[in-house]
Amino acid sequence: MNSLKPLMTMTEVPLSVELWDEATKLGEERVARGDTFRQAKSDRGPEQNRLNDIGGVLAERIAGDRIEQIPGTEVFSDLYNTAGPVDDGDLQIKSPGNEMKNLDVKSLMIAPHKRWMLIMKGAFEKHEGRGVTGYIPVIFQERGTMALIGSVIPVKDVTESWESAPENVAPKEPAYGLKLPALSRRYFDGRDLQTYLTACGRV
Repeated sequence: MNSLKPLMTMTEVPLSVELWDEATKLGEERVARGDTFRQAKSDRGPEQNRLNDIGGVLAERIAGDRIEQIPGTEVFSDLYNTAGPVDDGDLQIKSPGNEMKNLDVKSLMIAPHKRWMLIMKGAFEKHEGRGVTGYIPVIFQERGTMALIGSVIPVKDVTESWESAPENVAPKEPAYGLKLPALSRRYFDGRDLQTYLTACGRV
């Protein structure tokens, strides 16, 4: 992933009212679409489904924008697909030299009760089968003024050093998990994620 070396460092991204409004509109459309085929194990309830889809749209958008700033790089993404769930990574990246990378974006809308970042094992296996090589972690608070994009999480990291999340953290389906302090040390330069993002305020 040498051609995408900038993705191996943490980045701060300011968030605007307009960006949140766009993500909210598209996220709510994704919720309505998802309700037609959402499996019980993926259903987190109406409000959490809504926040998850809004956060997913926002994270994919700003991660894609960040990558497109790398000279000679093109990004292909599918923020809204009417056909159903997308098992490919969220971002297909054509880097200098026409090398293709397939990365997924993992968003976390931070809140006082959030202690883990999770990657569902079923989704992880599908991603591996589709050639996903890593995850871009993006963290923010709801309607926050700032997001943090962490360094890319290689697939190998997840299988070798993340935990199996306890059932009370991932009650509906098995998941790999990493507690936020460890996540911060490895991928966010040791930043106190909760304190920093809360202090940045909301739009």
